[in-house]
Amino acid sequence: GRHLDSGQIYGNQAAIGQGIRWAMQLGVPRTEIFLTTKIHGGLFGSHATTQWVTDMIDEFGLDYVDLVLLHGAGPERHPGPQPYSDVTCRSPLQCRSE
Repeated sequence: GRHLDSGQIYGNQAAIGQGIRWAMQLGVPRTEIFLTTKIHGGLFGSHATTQWVTDMIDEFGLDYVDLVLLHGAGPERHPGPQPYSDVTCRSPLQCRSE
């Protein structure tokens, strides 16, 4: 299988999406490509995460991603603007409960 790793803080969504589309044009089935991406801690929460995933899929130019991981344990590890944030999560458990 083929596994590709991305994350919001890497900024490589367009290039990875282009590579996947190119591979598919060469005959690699999308089902044989496993794409993981990561959302940073400031965006944990159901509304923020849902909006972020939708935007990431658009940035990849794909129909779906296979796995979304939490990139860090909380927003304090990733200071800065949090454009989708509708909740302040102090822990992954709190965000999961939301």
